[in-house]
Amino acid sequence: MAYKVLNYHDEPYGDHQIGFCTVDMSGKCTIILKVLKSRQGNIYCAFNSVRIGSSWLPDFSFSDKDFERTFLSDCLEQIKPM
Repeated sequence: MAYKVLNYHDEPYGDHQIGFCTVDMSGKCTIILKVLKSRQGNIYCAFNSVRIGSSWLPDFSFSDKDFERTFLSDCLEQIKPM
C-alpha cells in the first residue's frame, strides 16, 4: 500500500500535541494523524483516539502492528521537511 503525507497543520494543544497531518492511502482514503511530542521530547505520529468508558482507543489501527509502526514512522519522516 502506497501512502503519502499531503500536508501538515501546526495545531498545538496541551503539553503534547503539536499538530496534525493528512495522509493519502493509495487514493483509496485519507487518514488524519496527530503529531505529538513525548515527555522526553521525541516527536511521533499517532492515530486519533476516543475515550470509551475509562479507556482511550484509537479511531483506526492496522491489524499488523509491525506495519503500523513502520507506517507511523514513515509518515513522521515525510513530515520533517514540511
